[in-house]
Amino acid sequence: MPWTALRDGDPLRSAALLSELSRSFSEAVSEPGQLWRLVAETLSRLTGDACTVRLLSDGGRKLVPAAAYHSDTEVLSAIQATMAKTVDDATVGVWGPVVAERKTRRLPVTAEKIPPDASEPQSAFMRCFGVSCLLLVPLVARGRVVGAMSLVRFGGAEPTDEEEAFLRDVANRAALAIDNACLIASERAAREVAEGELAERMRAEEELRRTQEQLLQAQKLEAVGRLAGGIAHDFNNLLSVILSYSRMLISETRPGDAIHEDLEEIRNAGERAATLTRQLLAFSRKQVLEPQVVDLNEIVSGTEKMIRRLLGEDIEVVTLPCQALGRAKVDLGQMEQVIMNLVVNARDAMPRGGRLTIETANAVLDEAYAKEHVGASAGPHVMLAISDTGTGMDKETQSRIFEPFFTTKEKGKGTGLGLSTVFGIVKQSGGNIWVYSEPGRGSTFKVYLPRTEEPLGDAQGAPPGAPTKGSETILLVEDEDAVRAVAREILQRNGYRVLEAANPYDALALSERHQIEIHLLLTDVVMPGMGGRQLAERLHEARPETRVLYMSGYTENTVVHHGVLQSGVLLLQKPLTPESLLVKVREALGASKSG
Repeated sequence: MPWTALRDGDPLRSAALLSELSRSFSEAVSEPGQLWRLVAETLSRLTGDACTVRLLSDGGRKLVPAAAYHSDTEVLSAIQATMAKTVDDATVGVWGPVVAERKTRRLPVTAEKIPPDASEPQSAFMRCFGVSCLLLVPLVARGRVVGAMSLVRFGGAEPTDEEEAFLRDVANRAALAIDNACLIASERAAREVAEGELAERMRAEEELRRTQEQLLQAQKLEAVGRLAGGIAHDFNNLLSVILSYSRMLISETRPGDAIHEDLEEIRNAGERAATLTRQLLAFSRKQVLEPQVVDLNEIVSGTEKMIRRLLGEDIEVVTLPCQALGRAKVDLGQMEQVIMNLVVNARDAMPRGGRLTIETANAVLDEAYAKEHVGASAGPHVMLAISDTGTGMDKETQSRIFEPFFTTKEKGKGTGLGLSTVFGIVKQSGGNIWVYSEPGRGSTFKVYLPRTEEPLGDAQGAPPGAPTKGSETILLVEDEDAVRAVAREILQRNGYRVLEAANPYDALALSERHQIEIHLLLTDVVMPGMGGRQLAERLHEARPETRVLYMSGYTENTVVHHGVLQSGVLLLQKPLTPESLLVKVREALGASKSG
């Protein structure tokens, strides 16, 4: 008989064997089918018995055959025949106590005494091949049953208590490896679906590019902007789920764990997608404008690589940054769009190549300048100038370049919205834009933004070590089930009590039923039937002390005014992440009440 490592009573040999088995199982998790076979074959060779592996599916109701092994091919064929059919109800029959109660079953078998809960094919197999004992072991990983395995002994003594305990240890290690393999397979399938969807989207975008190849860059960007405004809400909801769950799972694993690197890749892809969404929404002017103190030199530096790719090799790029440049308070994404639109305009003015110069400087605009330039204000400013050596413009053209839909290009070759968009962004930021140009001598666009003495903005939005946990009661209102579920999970993990509703009407009913204090209303802005702002107003009639935090994936006029967040209103912009949600919740709970 085998089992010499146990029969010798040598615990060191037993421990070494367990360690070797764990290593072998872990190395095979990337190929699930290979892992199931490895588990079955390893245990069969170790014990001399036949071994089968079954996995739970359909919410734990069914046992699906995974692998079987025995050195005798006739016996193996018979075993495979008996286990070819899925066990539709794993809670009954010989497997019932194993799966439902996580019990190891040791069943002695004789020709006269077959286990009464065995199926007819199982009973026939036992009689035909002289089975003397069945040992059924649950496969338990991370506190849940993932499957079960059986050892079928033909003659010989029953397994001892030590052998059974050793088998349970082996089963636990096999279960963990099997669970990891299932997770990896699931992640791989999700990744393949995502890659397929990405490939399909890229094909669609390529087709769109081919059908619009006669249009100039400004027209293409305008089309992308309209598209972005339409899909932003749903896209940001999906990213909220991807980013939040991936970050939570990463926090529960360690570098070197089997799925840690896969989760990191999912998170990185989600963050890249979130960056893309922010860029698209900045162009479409459908995001909430959140000004922050910035250094224009850093913005220019950050876009320089993209500018060089956009212009091509026949246009030289020169940057002249001011070494002691003051600071401006603007929306970072909007300013990047200003630079890119002006660069595209300059490129179109230099069809045979030329030189593009980007310059920053400090400037003080006096009253005379303010009177001569409509909308300008006197005082200290930061200046951004973009100059080209292109075709230039006459006075009449200069007087109309910021008008919407005005263009000097032939019909069908431009929308005339690029420079009007720039004009709107600069005006929205409290600044002024002017152009100087002569035919044949190029053009210079100068953007003046009010200078501020405030310190540079903190990109993190909260000081390091800021508290994120709490015990307050939060009424969560979100019509997207997946977003609501992940927000609830994040909040509950961090100590908050959460009342959740799928729509504003359920939220008001919840408020009436619960007499406890509701410290915060966390609500989506755009929902069917009643918006978040209307819900907050209704709730404050009964609970005037409840604070409000809105969340949204794009601008909506109930909480913003001309794209700028209204005073006293707190908004969490999607996509959600655990960090952004928790920091904003603490900010809202610590801030004065707002409706």
